[in-house]
Amino acid sequence: MNKKKMDTVKKIFKIILGLTIVITIAAGVFVYLTTKHPQLFGTKTTPTSTPSPEATFISSLILNARVEESTILITLSPEEDSTDLLALSLRATLKGERGIPIVKEIVPNQELIKNGWYFPFEKTSRDQDGNVIIEISAFHTGGGSYPISKEMTLASLTFSEAPNTGALTFTIDPGVTKFRSPNNMAEIKVLTNSEEGNL
Repeated sequence: MNKKKMDTVKKIFKIILGLTIVITIAAGVFVYLTTKHPQLFGTKTTPTSTPSPEATFISSLILNARVEESTILITLSPEEDSTDLLALSLRATLKGERGIPIVKEIVPNQELIKNGWYFPFEKTSRDQDGNVIIEISAFHTGGGSYPISKEMTLASLTFSEAPNTGALTFTIDPGVTKFRSPNNMAEIKVLTNSEEGNL
């Protein structure tokens, strides 16, 4: 085979090799685009929907109130097993069967403060019917959660004299009231003595 024919064969080989490379690259680009962007080629895909997780509650705490001398104690107790509490935000209306006198102040439980609880906010006010609105926020700063295995006092309302309230009942504002567990900040359900029966 003379030199001229050899050159021709080499040129043809280079052309075929070049076309093969181009076709391979084009095929790869096509596969990528059809996979990542199928809409470019009129391919419809059905999106996979991920169901939203339903709100779940772990354990339950019972919010209660009782008159003790010249105070009304706001208490928490576990419904069944011990419950670990990390933080809380409470807004509830306290109603007395015979009314509630003017509150001097609301005092967080000092024992809780000694055990690492911080109360940045506590307040009482009155609604148009004369019921007491209680607002408390608190969280545990002691490096962990706080187990509630029996009734504990959250705060107390103080009065000039023993309040003659009769039965006391709570109504919780669910939009504000949130009790959180250290378990992924799961919400703890809060029951009241209105559901459990009046005092």
